[in-house]
Amino acid sequence: ETSKFKNITLSFRYGLKYTPKLKASLLVLSNMLFETSVNYNTKVKMATRKDLLYGFNAQSMVNCYGNVLVFNASFDFVNPSFLKDVTVDDYIAFIDELLLNPLLDNEKLNESKKNTSAALKRRLDNPSSLASDNFYEEISKDDSKFNIYRNGNLIEIIENIELKDIEEAYRLLSDSRLDIYLIGDIDEKLLSYLNKFKSNNNISMNDSSAVYNPKEEITFKKKVSQSTLIYSYSTPFNRSHEDYIAFNLGNIVFGGIPTSLLFSNVREKHSLCYSIAAISLKNDGIVMVKTLIDRNNKEKAVKDIEEQFNCMINGDYDESVLISAKQMLMNNLMSIDDDIDYLLDHLYINDLRNCHESLDEYIDKMLKVTKEDISRVFRQYVPYLTYFLEGNLDD
Repeated sequence: ETSKFKNITLSFRYGLKYTPKLKASLLVLSNMLFETSVNYNTKVKMATRKDLLYGFNAQSMVNCYGNVLVFNASFDFVNPSFLKDVTVDDYIAFIDELLLNPLLDNEKLNESKKNTSAALKRRLDNPSSLASDNFYEEISKDDSKFNIYRNGNLIEIIENIELKDIEEAYRLLSDSRLDIYLIGDIDEKLLSYLNKFKSNNNISMNDSSAVYNPKEEITFKKKVSQSTLIYSYSTPFNRSHEDYIAFNLGNIVFGGIPTSLLFSNVREKHSLCYSIAAISLKNDGIVMVKTLIDRNNKEKAVKDIEEQFNCMINGDYDESVLISAKQMLMNNLMSIDDDIDYLLDHLYINDLRNCHESLDEYIDKMLKVTKEDISRVFRQYVPYLTYFLEGNLDD
C-alpha cells in the first residue's frame, strides 16, 4: 500500500510448467486478450469503454522466470478517489469482464497468429537475438531446461495452433499458481473482489546450476555486416547459493558497468568491439560474455576476454571498480520502490523462490563482499560454449 502513485496497479501472474506448445499458445493468447471481450466485441467498443474509464490500461505478456512459464495480466487505472464519475465497482466489473469473458474465435486467432509470428520473426532477424536463440538451442542439448529461453522453435508451432489449443491454454490458467499484486491506495472493495481468485498449483522456481563439460566452438554464417560472439561459462552458482551475491557482483565488475574490465579493455582500450557485456542466467549459473564485433577481430577479442577473466581470478583490477559496482547495485536496489515494474519483478521472484530476505539484509551482505570473495567465485567458472555468428556480408 502506497500513496506515492496516482494510479493503482494490479498484476495477475499465472505460473505454469513450460512446454513449447504452451508457451506458443500463451503468446498467441496474449495478443487476443483485452482488445475485445464478449460484451465489448469490437475494438471500437473496447477502446470507448477504456476511454470512459480515463484511459484504463490492460496488457498481457508471457515471461520466463527460471523454470516457470508465466502469463502476466496487468491493469493500470486512476485511483477512483480522484474521480467523480468512476467508482471502484466500475473498475471491478471491467476487470472481471476482461479476465473472465474473453472473446476467443477463429477470426481473432488467425489475426493473433499472424502478428505473433511476425513479431518473433522480426526479433530473430536481429543477428544478436538470433545468436542468443541459437546459443540456447545448443546448450539445451546438455539440459532441456534452457529450451524455455528459446523463440525460434515456436514459429512452426504457432502456424499449427488451433482454437481448441488457445481455449485449453486459457483453461490452464485457472489450474496454475496465481500470485496477485496490488500496488497503490488500496480499497477494501478491491481486496474483497480479489479474494475470490484462487491459486491452484504450487509450482515454484527451482535454482539448479551445474558445471557442464566444455563444448566445441560453433560458427554460424549469416549475410550481415556485424558479427556476434557469445563466450560462455558454466558455474555452480544460482540465487540460492551462499556465494550468489559475490557471483552477481563479480559479473558486474567483469562486464556490467562502463568501468568494468570487459568494457574498459576490450571495447575502450583495444577497440575490438562495438559493445560488450557479461550476462548471467541467475537461476542457472550460466554466464555469457556477449559482444558485437567485426569478424576479423574475433580471435583478438577472445584472447582479451580470457585475459580479463584471469584478472578477475587474480584480483588484478583497481578497487574503485568494485566500489562502483557496489554503488550501482545499491542504487538499483534502493530505487525498487519507485519503479513499479522493477518492484513487481522483485516481489514475484522472491515469492516464486519462497525467499523473503529484506533489501537491507541483501545490501549489508553485498557491501561486505571482497575482491578475494570474487576471486574464489571466478575460480569455479568453467569455459563452456563459444558461439560465433559470423557476419559475411562482404564475401
